[in-house]
Amino acid sequence: MVLAVAAYLGIPKALARLEPSAARQRNNHLTADLPLAVDLLAACLRAGRLPQQALTTVATAIPGPLADLFTEVAHHLALGADPADAWSHLRTEPACVPFARAIDRSLRSGAPLSKTLEHLADDTRQAHHHAADQQARAIESRTALPLGLCFLPAFVLLSIVPTIADVLIPYLSH
Repeated sequence: MVLAVAAYLGIPKALARLEPSAARQRNNHLTADLPLAVDLLAACLRAGRLPQQALTTVATAIPGPLADLFTEVAHHLALGADPADAWSHLRTEPACVPFARAIDRSLRSGAPLSKTLEHLADDTRQAHHHAADQQARAIESRTALPLGLCFLPAFVLLSIVPTIADVLIPYLSH
């Protein structure tokens, strides 16, 4: 039983430690910043800015690892790189893969990039909320057992011991 409780509490922590904390932080920043960045990028494109100008504008508005990626893509676009190759730099980050896929689809189909990005921002935001909800539910289920174990001694002392004492006192007094 003790081993099961230790495994139940220790396995998620051990799995979380497998990924380096710097990589986990970077991925968390990218995941959190992506919906807003994509919204801003779509707004810039709707306003008539070129993709490299829009990327530079968004990179200055949102600091962090996403700004570095956007600056790199804008730099490649400004140097005249093939758009598909320039945008492919986003595929290096797992959080940006759906974004890179949406860009690829838009480039191949000729669909307006701003509409694609608007849909992507909504989808990314929903996925982020869903992931946060799943984390909250996981915490809820992981805390149920320890809390139950904390209340068990109080339950025994306040309900079971007095009941047993009431039953045994008449027999012990004779």
